[in-house]
Amino acid sequence: NNTHRLKAYEDYFIEVLLTCTVPSKTTIEHEYASIVFTLDGLRHPLLRGVLAEPSTGSSTFEILLEEYSTVRQTLIESVFANLAERLQDNIDPVNHKYLGFLVSMLSAMRDNYESLLSGEERVTYAEFCRKVFQALLSRKPLASQPRLSELIQWGKTTMARAGDDDGDQPMEN
Repeated sequence: NNTHRLKAYEDYFIEVLLTCTVPSKTTIEHEYASIVFTLDGLRHPLLRGVLAEPSTGSSTFEILLEEYSTVRQTLIESVFANLAERLQDNIDPVNHKYLGFLVSMLSAMRDNYESLLSGEERVTYAEFCRKVFQALLSRKPLASQPRLSELIQWGKTTMARAGDDDGDQPMEN
């Protein structure tokens, strides 16, 4: 039964989806997001309220490459909001696994940032990273998670430094 098999992989797909939101250059991530959104129907607890609408008259999501940068920002913010809300109730052991997804995502973001050699690419990507960290820090239940503290610390330090290069404001908090 495909549905059963899909359920088994569902969380893995979602974790990969989150990691796909943070590359410095997007290539086919929008296609993967379209597939996951379509298969899941945005029913996964972390995907609730993601703004993307299926194409008119169908249940298929088609996210275009040129709209992916907006979609990914919305996706990240929705996931943060959903997980923060779940952590306030703080009863479901699955939240521990979902926090692990955030660790994977933010670790990938850090690795991507640190692998960029050109200053210009770094400045552009730092702007994206800063938005992600600001969204994260605005959610107290996430900002206070011990499992995220090392990555948050990296974000604060690096983004404050990156802010010095391009005249942008350093991160608050």
